[in-house]
Amino acid sequence: MPRPLIDYLILDSVADDVESLEQIVPSLSRAISLWEINVPGGLFDRDEIALSITRLVRDKLIEVVVANADENTMSPIGEGVQPEGNLDDYWFQMTGRGRIVHNDWVPPAERENPSRFAT
Repeated sequence: MPRPLIDYLILDSVADDVESLEQIVPSLSRAISLWEINVPGGLFDRDEIALSITRLVRDKLIEVVVANADENTMSPIGEGVQPEGNLDDYWFQMTGRGRIVHNDWVPPAERENPSRFAT
């Protein structure tokens, strides 16, 4: 079943590392500027991003990660477990299932002149 484009873009943003919402948002902006993606208004709004993250967690494609008390290590809270409160307080990482979905995704074509769309 096809997923909304934003789901794939968020998966792409967490493909290599654990990322916070603060890091995911500019990653989506870069994707819009580099790939042939047309988003009304030129950006995804925060509500769309939050809905996508919630959907990806529910579908066990990404999982929520929290900093441990020592703040030097992080632990996932469990696949499919939704975060409570503000998404800004959490980190996100791809699951094994998410990696399969991401690897099967064919990204949009690159823009011919991405610099004119840069944010």
